[in-house]
Amino acid sequence: MCHVSIDRVEVKFWFFPVHFRFTGGSWVTVTLDGFVVFVPTSKKCPPWIQRLRNDLIYTILNGDTIRLHSMNPNVYLSKKAAIIDGNNGLGQNASKGTHREICMRGTASQWHIFRSNTGRIYTFGDLVAEWRRCNDESRESFVLISREARWTKVPIFVPMDGADGKKSKFVQFLHTLYNLPSNVGRVYNNPICTLDLYVPQCDITFAEFRLRDAELLRQGATKIKEKYVDIETHYPGILGDMKWEFFLHAISSFGQG
Repeated sequence: MCHVSIDRVEVKFWFFPVHFRFTGGSWVTVTLDGFVVFVPTSKKCPPWIQRLRNDLIYTILNGDTIRLHSMNPNVYLSKKAAIIDGNNGLGQNASKGTHREICMRGTASQWHIFRSNTGRIYTFGDLVAEWRRCNDESRESFVLISREARWTKVPIFVPMDGADGKKSKFVQFLHTLYNLPSNVGRVYNNPICTLDLYVPQCDITFAEFRLRDAELLRQGATKIKEKYVDIETHYPGILGDMKWEFFLHAISSFGQG
């Protein structure tokens, strides 16, 4: 159904992680270097990729951006280009036909997003998303490339180390021992909550991708509709133009199609 390859996997176990480093209590740090995923079609997307996609989209739409160096959306409309089809017997490449291509690309740099309900920071050094459509063949593809991506649990409360800094660390150590039994139970119930993830390079490719399969459209349409209802509740009549309502209905219908 899909092809996954990883160049290198590194796993670090931390004993008393809060005592030795700045963390929200994650016991394991996992590094996945050269993480490549190839999905033949978005119609049969593996469940784990769907969960990853849904989590990421929800974070982008609902999380708090605490840092963003740059973000650039671009749309490219290519001119007619010849498609080369082998040799015509005279030592020259024969032209099979022409096609038009539409490309939408978005890039972001140093994007840090905090998600309060999970206590996690999603960090992207560089993020590139590109969707292409060949009009003549009605074929679409999608590529997502991320560099220096991190999924880190952060502490809710950070102790202030002053003159009694040593005492503070000692208290942290005792606090860790005291909470060890409850932490073991938490690990058993939800193992993924105990790890931080670092992915230096990640490439995800959909060879065939339908735009209406994009979770961003569904969740984005829902988010816009929620904002619309919230504004109408607090400021009645400010968005009374019926064209706006029809526009929202069209977006929602497209996302649910």
